[in-house]
Amino acid sequence: MSTNKKSIALKTTGFAVLLTGFALMSYFEDEPQPLVHAEVVQTNEPIRQETQTVGPQKASSHKQTAAIMPEPENPFFEKEVKARLVQVHDQFAEDIKYPEFSQPIWNEEELRMYTPNRSSGMSITTDFDDASAPQISLVPVKHRFMNREAIVANAEITNIEPGRYTTISARLVANKNVVASTKAVQTDDAGEYQYLIQFDDLTDWSEINAQSLMIIAEYNIDGEHYELAAPIAYEETVATLESVGDAYVDGEYLEVPVNISTTVPGYHKISGNLYDAESGKALIHLSGKNALNSHDGVITLRAHISALKAMGQEGPYELKDISFIRMPSEPRFYTENGMVPEDSYAVAGFPFGQYEDVPYHNEKAQQRLEFLAR
Repeated sequence: MSTNKKSIALKTTGFAVLLTGFALMSYFEDEPQPLVHAEVVQTNEPIRQETQTVGPQKASSHKQTAAIMPEPENPFFEKEVKARLVQVHDQFAEDIKYPEFSQPIWNEEELRMYTPNRSSGMSITTDFDDASAPQISLVPVKHRFMNREAIVANAEITNIEPGRYTTISARLVANKNVVASTKAVQTDDAGEYQYLIQFDDLTDWSEINAQSLMIIAEYNIDGEHYELAAPIAYEETVATLESVGDAYVDGEYLEVPVNISTTVPGYHKISGNLYDAESGKALIHLSGKNALNSHDGVITLRAHISALKAMGQEGPYELKDISFIRMPSEPRFYTENGMVPEDSYAVAGFPFGQYEDVPYHNEKAQQRLEFLAR
């Protein structure tokens, strides 16, 4: 039988925006943010007029001029602005309860914001005219992979009855060239059609400067062939997260030392999310940075007691969703990537009674809050 191969590859006012921009400018000493600038221009130009002909064409050439009048003023404008300012004030007051580097994760939307390296997967039916046709999907475990790191993706066939013959193979494509290929391994044990795609040995082409890649998976279902493609990035690294040290309590902070090595000394930054190890719930987004003058150093992540108590979990924890970069600094003023070998690292927890139970206070942020309350 011949193979049928298919390739499926508020409304807001300017005044409110100005005030909101001012309120949300950086209130942290170490990372200032730009002030939003809005400008109102007054003009003395006359109102534009348009001329139109009135009446049937055979009538006299009488013409009428219609002026475009400005919209009437919104009688609720002042109340709307005040309501927005109250909202900004209340949100700002809540945000400054916690350090910028130790922010509670309240919901899934915030978790997505704090997980920048998310993958872009594909899912599609094998036959748009048949609702009972199998569905195929391809999802890389993340979008950005570092050199020397295995490239991993999950493939799945759903809406398919047990017993059908299926296989999946995959290839990596860079600049229209196939640079690696592999066979997917079936991972299910209960009649589901789930597969793992993994490219391990990339040393033969790791020197190629091919940042944009495609994972192309080929699905064989009873001799019918289908393809899906998912884009990824494969980038060079200049630093490595070597280990996460033992956490400890220091005053009002849980401190987590992260040991790193770098080939280019300078300013480095690590961020990640602290999860409850038992429930898997995301708790706090942490970030830390340090200027390294040598090829080895430590960046400390710090969770404030106010954030820990707000989430109500004493640990133990897991550190996940880690991002590691070398920030623009001497001698190379551009961002470079760091390698994080593990998906998660264990972090010890301590009873809240071992911390100094003091609220977080930022003087500059408090002054801005007082300005909004006027």
